[in-house]
Amino acid sequence: MATYRIEKEIVSPATNIIFAHEITTAQPVCLKMWLPCKNGVYDTSDENKCTDYLLEGLAFNQRFAPNVYLGIVLVIHKDEKEIRCGRLIKKPVNSRLKKGHKYALVMRRLDDSWRLDQQLFPDQLGNEQGMDFLAQKVADIHKRLDPSPKDMGTPARLLSKLHLNYQLFQKALNDPMFSHRDTEFRSIGKLLEEAGKVYLHDFERRHEQGNIRRCHGDLKATNLWVYAANPPSQQFSTPQQHLVTLDCVDFNPEFCHIDTLSDIAMLAIDLEMLLTSNSHAQLRGEELVRHLLITYLQAVGETEDAWPLLEYYMTEKAMVCTYMSILFDELPDQGEQYLQVVLTHSKNLKKHLLSKKKTKPLVSTASGTTRNG
Repeated sequence: MATYRIEKEIVSPATNIIFAHEITTAQPVCLKMWLPCKNGVYDTSDENKCTDYLLEGLAFNQRFAPNVYLGIVLVIHKDEKEIRCGRLIKKPVNSRLKKGHKYALVMRRLDDSWRLDQQLFPDQLGNEQGMDFLAQKVADIHKRLDPSPKDMGTPARLLSKLHLNYQLFQKALNDPMFSHRDTEFRSIGKLLEEAGKVYLHDFERRHEQGNIRRCHGDLKATNLWVYAANPPSQQFSTPQQHLVTLDCVDFNPEFCHIDTLSDIAMLAIDLEMLLTSNSHAQLRGEELVRHLLITYLQAVGETEDAWPLLEYYMTEKAMVCTYMSILFDELPDQGEQYLQVVLTHSKNLKKHLLSKKKTKPLVSTASGTTRNG
């Protein structure tokens, strides 16, 4: 048995994040519990499914954030001040857990100053060297990811996910705060559908070549933590920087069994939003994000052919971050900032489509010469 004294809670439609400390040891921890929710993005209405999500997330997160994810606990009782739990289960096995009961994920508390969004100043990670570091670390993670099942990440699934994301994006724009911008974004869905058709063979090839992986799925700055440390044998050398990823997507395989380009696209648009939130820094922020992507593509051995697909994924990811900010996180100002990122990358994607149409190969026909396709 363990009792945790609650210090702070962050409640969203589907999750309850609890900052607490264990009363006996005074160890500060963070607990994550799923809340009953069914809203088109989350389906956490079944306790057994929620336990499955916790175990899925624990397995992934322990790989890429070693010594941070401690295990899970059975939740026995919770009130405003305390949460009473069973013993910590470091290596849970689903068949040995109690069915229909609530469990919570337990993590060590990290220093808030380690969070990436707190380190994007020009003299920290908000520069070319910082982008190089992030690109290389994400590339290293992507090289270690497990392949996805063959039925995941197909063009048909991409289209289905696009329809869901665009529907929620339109719902967010129905908010009176954004209704004046609805016309400006009305054609985004059709643009992405067109890109899916024009680049169909590219999406199919990436699927066939094994680029669909069990990714993090939510590589945003608030889920990336960077800290400096030295191995004991190198205590007098310059501290090495380490990157850990927290809170991977674990509630829907459609959102994490994705193209690695889609995974890095989430980080790119989130950094762009943060680095360009000041209008005077917009050009500089876009340049830094492009530097990140160029470095990443080189690190994983991608070619220039990846750019149109990156623009597709960045446009869609910016749409996702827009509606999540507005509909679920109650952060309309942040949603407004992501809208600008949607606009930027939809324009870039449109340029790629126009260029693709102009460069279609010529084929001979009985009646003359025409463009293929």
